[in-house]
Amino acid sequence: MSDDKEKESRSEEENTRTTGAAMGGAIFGASVGGPFGALLGGIVGAFLGEAANDSKKKKDKKSG
Repeated sequence: MSDDKEKESRSEEENTRTTGAAMGGAIFGASVGGPFGALLGGIVGAFLGEAANDSKKKKDKKSG
């Protein structure tokens, strides 16, 4: 249940970071591998965007 609350309280910056990474991955994947590459790149980009969000949260907690 705590995961649901955490997802609801995401900031606009976190949503933008994840969406941008997914879109960038999809564009790169499409240019390299066509439609399948776009799908795979979008998924990988979304995971990388989430990893960047987690990293930023940990950095903010250490300095705060």
